[in-house]
Amino acid sequence: MGSLFSADTGADHTEALVESDRLARAFASLGHGQRIALVLRYYVDLSIADIAFAVDAPESTVRSRLRHALGAMRAALDAQERTMPVRATTDD
Repeated sequence: MGSLFSADTGADHTEALVESDRLARAFASLGHGQRIALVLRYYVDLSIADIAFAVDAPESTVRSRLRHALGAMRAALDAQERTMPVRATTDD
């Protein structure tokens, strides 16, 4: 009978945890308004108009917050990528 966990599953799980941590750190670097806009747009799946209503801001402000938040997330993730040590790979 095979093992419930394989070496590949462990490696996949570790990589998922690392990626989750990277995203959480990048998200935490955003301003409060940017975090709210991202959550409402991409997790709650609200429209720009609905977000604007929810946060009592013009739609243009919501679009701006989203644009700046996504740019900041990309920059934070790129910065993390540049500072991460190179991981050894194995060819089994």
